[in-house]
Amino acid sequence: MPVPTAPPPTTRAFTWVFTGVFITPHSDFNPCQGFAGPRPQRANAPDPSARENDPRGAKPIDTIAPPLSPIAARGLSRYHRPNTANRTPPMYVTRSLQDIRAQSAGFRTQGESVALVPLSRGLHAGHLALIAQAKAECSRVIASLTEPPDTQTTAQLQASGVDAVFVPEPAEFAPADAQTIVEPVTLGKSLLGRYFPKHFRARSTEVTRLLNIIQPDVACFGEKDFQELAAIRQTCRDLHIPVRIVATATLRDSDGLALSLRNQALAPADRAAALCLNRALTQAEAMAKTGLTASRLRAWVAAHIQSEPRADLQSADIRCAATLHSISGPLTAPAVILLAVRFGRTLLLDHRVVTPADPGDDLAAGQDEAGPCPTPPQTQPAP
Repeated sequence: MPVPTAPPPTTRAFTWVFTGVFITPHSDFNPCQGFAGPRPQRANAPDPSARENDPRGAKPIDTIAPPLSPIAARGLSRYHRPNTANRTPPMYVTRSLQDIRAQSAGFRTQGESVALVPLSRGLHAGHLALIAQAKAECSRVIASLTEPPDTQTTAQLQASGVDAVFVPEPAEFAPADAQTIVEPVTLGKSLLGRYFPKHFRARSTEVTRLLNIIQPDVACFGEKDFQELAAIRQTCRDLHIPVRIVATATLRDSDGLALSLRNQALAPADRAAALCLNRALTQAEAMAKTGLTASRLRAWVAAHIQSEPRADLQSADIRCAATLHSISGPLTAPAVILLAVRFGRTLLLDHRVVTPADPGDDLAAGQDEAGPCPTPPQTQPAP
């Protein structure tokens, strides 16, 4: 019988390494460190000395798990769905008249109120204020645009909380064979209507179509286009359109210029000269409380604007704030000063509602019509 012999040295070494690595992987002595070197210590690893001080005698456990395989990750995704309860729903954008009508009707069927914000193109802080006002009035907001929104405009509308956007197709919204127009006869031909005779007809017809299609509970407009706002209110009264018109105050830049997309077309010198509009309106608001008559206040504002060399005054008038009827005598109710001034090729609109002096105020003594008209202050021409 052959005598057993010890395994060769290489076999013993292999067995020893195999046993140290795989059979006792948690041993304090790892023979692989002789080949690969010691394992680097992690920054947040537990202190090895904690083993001796641990009353339970437990050893630190490495809790860093390797990344899941794609298959395992897909399996877990069936049970770990992301929480989308508070995520903003996507904004609905359509060009179809029937689609936006159905969307608005669906909101109302669910017991929600609908606000309409008619916009043209592009957005600034004044338009966003209209949307904020609409959200305060109703639970759902629909905005209309005359042109398809770009990526930035879409993001701004959705971030502002608009639920749906209607961009009507011209051929469907205003077909070529349409024979019906809406024209405010008196308001459409006075003030700015003398310079733009078709503007108020077109705007009133457009807004009436939007109100008939969407049938909102509230429609929000800015006060900057004061005459247009008055024309829309008159149209809704005359045609018994069941909608509540909400007006938002004009927002101004830090220097007082009313916010408008038209400001972007102003040359720097014209932009500086246009500040005379807010200066004139601010001083006229204070002068209205001194008992000055409407005709004299109108003359003062016109002279103030004309003292600016770069200003081309188109219209300066004072009307009753409620009806836009012309007034000339002492102010007995809130009145509105309406300005239309051209700087270069850009026409700017501005206004200010002024109130008469308190009858008990000493300044309300009044000044007769024959008194001297106050001289407007001299302004430095813009560079």
